[in-house]
Amino acid sequence: MAIAIHPYISGQPFMIKYHESIYDHIAKAEGVLHWNGEQILDWYSKTSK
Repeated sequence: MAIAIHPYISGQPFMIKYHESIYDHIAKAEGVLHWNGEQILDWYSKTSK
């Protein structure tokens, strides 16, 4: 699952603690990966052959 956050929301300084809290909670789940676009593309390129 990809989580997309609009810049208007993510760019608000008071929201940082909430984003960090959510990401910390999600990261504790088994099998969760935190990848950027480049890492996703590398994985896709290797597995789509």
